[in-house]
Amino acid sequence: MATPRRRTESSGSATAAGRAHRGEQLTLRNHDHRSGYELGVHVTDGEGTTVERERFVVGSETTKREFGVCPPGEYTVAVSHAGEVADTVTARLDESATGTVVVECGNGVVSVTTGAP
Repeated sequence: MATPRRRTESSGSATAAGRAHRGEQLTLRNHDHRSGYELGVHVTDGEGTTVERERFVVGSETTKREFGVCPPGEYTVAVSHAGEVADTVTARLDESATGTVVVECGNGVVSVTTGAP
């Protein structure tokens, strides 16, 4: 299966109510109003093969949405901050509203969950 077409959307409000958009696979949300976060995202498949490795800078009170990160399937997503793995989750990424990994930042903490943002 071909990799979906990749695109990014950003908004200036991390607290704005929203829902997952079709094809959204990764949401990065920074709730900190004083500083941005530099995050590393490493996506591997069930065999441990790297599918995607990307660095993101998420400004204060900003949300970034990534579409078409990888073909639909089960993946492990590890997110690093300040050179350390902050959190890891295994999830199904696809075009459904629940096929999304959500990264939340604030007060020096980074957490990763699955499902609609």
